[in-house]
Amino acid sequence: MLDLGRLRVLRELKLRGTLAAVADALGYTPSAVSQQLAQLQRDVGVPVVERAGRRLRLTEAGEVLAEREEGIVVRDIADAPVDRRMVPWTRVGWR
Repeated sequence: MLDLGRLRVLRELKLRGTLAAVADALGYTPSAVSQQLAQLQRDVGVPVVERAGRRLRLTEAGEVLAEREEGIVVRDIADAPVDRRMVPWTRVGWR
């Protein structure tokens, strides 16, 4: 199963183009972004990014993953168990 955090990194890379910009947007270090992308490539078994000078761009496989990322997220969230930390707490208990 693909990691949603890694797919988010890929989506941000498509939007921003550099490791530093992605790291800044997500609150990661550039090294952490690079590691996430490397692991995503190992997970899918094909390159998802390629160097274009100082920038990175998505390969055809990366583009497909990035385009489908939103649908994957929506489907996985619908199937996920409820995390009570995300549900508002009131004095009378959980809403």
